[in-house]
Amino acid sequence: MVNRVRPPERKLIRPGRCATAAPAGGEERLSGLSSMRTASVASRWLDAMLVVLASATLIGTIRVALTLDLPLAWGTEGWNAYHAAQAAAGQNPYPPPSGLFYDNYPPLGFYIVGLLSTLTGDALVAGRAVSLLAFLTIGLGVAAAARLMGCERREAAFAALLFSTILLFDYTYVGMNDPQLLGQAIQIGGLVLVLRERRTDASMLLAALLFVAGFFTKHSLVIQPLAAGVWLLVYDRRNGIRLAAFGLLLLLFGMIGFRFAFGTSLWSQLDSARVWLLQYSLHAMGARSQAGLVPLAASLALLRWFRRDTHVVLCVAYLAASLVCAAYFLGGAGVGSKALYDAVIALSLCGGVGANRLANLRLKGAPLRPLYAACHFVPVVAMLIYHPLTGTLPPHWWSRSSPPLVDTTRDVAFLKVREGRALCYQLTLCYWSGKPAEIDVWGYIQAVTVGARDGRELHEAIARRRYAVLQLQAAPDIWGPRPEVDAAYVRGLNRLIEANYRLDHTSANGTFWVPKSR
Repeated sequence: MVNRVRPPERKLIRPGRCATAAPAGGEERLSGLSSMRTASVASRWLDAMLVVLASATLIGTIRVALTLDLPLAWGTEGWNAYHAAQAAAGQNPYPPPSGLFYDNYPPLGFYIVGLLSTLTGDALVAGRAVSLLAFLTIGLGVAAAARLMGCERREAAFAALLFSTILLFDYTYVGMNDPQLLGQAIQIGGLVLVLRERRTDASMLLAALLFVAGFFTKHSLVIQPLAAGVWLLVYDRRNGIRLAAFGLLLLLFGMIGFRFAFGTSLWSQLDSARVWLLQYSLHAMGARSQAGLVPLAASLALLRWFRRDTHVVLCVAYLAASLVCAAYFLGGAGVGSKALYDAVIALSLCGGVGANRLANLRLKGAPLRPLYAACHFVPVVAMLIYHPLTGTLPPHWWSRSSPPLVDTTRDVAFLKVREGRALCYQLTLCYWSGKPAEIDVWGYIQAVTVGARDGRELHEAIARRRYAVLQLQAAPDIWGPRPEVDAAYVRGLNRLIEANYRLDHTSANGTFWVPKSR
């Protein structure tokens, strides 16, 4: 049985304040000595975990910092770089609906990266640097939020290091030119302001501004503002109403401003054509559940023990809402594990807050804090061991001469010397070769698959050999994974390519086709 005293409503439980009623006389001194020994053992175990996590985070962060300029083509980096370059040049990053190059993201991230690219000369590398800085900012924000929830320094550090280690060694978005982390970094500031006890009109306005700015950086970032807002409405209604009112007004102002600035509705841009499949959601959530089940169960147990602790309620509610939202987003084609970042932040906060609340509690004589911390720590360490042993870390993590990097350098040089237009499935290659943004192949195929476009434009372009070179994925899924494409349409495209183009070469980046001689 857990020896504990339930915290009073809406008050923090700090280390040393959770204890059973003290016996009298000599028994009181023995109980005090036992409590001190328990706290000492728990602290030593937590310190050891911190050393491991800090070492892993340091190694991972240095690795990312040293590889920001790698000639690596992957993900949507090229797509983001094109839009950031347009923003930096004062061009409209939102093309007309009849265009073939799509933009279904809010604009703020493009303008921030575009501004930095005027210094670096490369919007893609600038975006990678912004991503790394945003990652570090989120870690500091998690630590600050944990401190405001009553955690001591080592417990706040535990929360921050859990977040950073998971992202660095399990996901691939740290240091990638993508606005996800930038949006999360902006919003974590809003969460910190909400957690401050001395809330004012100015702090609620600033918190709302940060939450809305995060949304205008990445439109899927809605869970943290909603979780913080609902929590504040329940436990501090006056300031919760202020936060909600400010947020709605700023959101409305942003929507109107977007319309005037770009001549279109933001909602119409965000509502892009995309295949949604339940199997995608189930597969993605199942792939992550093995590592997350134990810390999730520990977090739910924390809520059972401290259900009157308002900060525990916030952490667990934020975690639950994040998982539900991620399950929906992951059903969309092309949505990666970044949809789980809110859940990682929430789970990390649960780890730090739980370590604080269980500081002096015991279960059948065993100190609870190291046991609870281990529930979060052991899956992370298992992940750190699993990736090197199974060889699932990409080769560029340890070698700048790995085949993908060498092939990318050669492929960019090949595209540069080809005069005329280019169609690139991997837009990074076209961006680095100086080719204009002709077509977002993946987005276009998605639109054809869901019936938003009839596909005639691409058929005609290939039949007329409009492109001097085609860069596609390797067979058999040269136009994307099978469930995400219209099979009949793709077969027609393949026949047109074979009739009008010949295969020039194949590399780690896919296949390269040039027009046949007439």
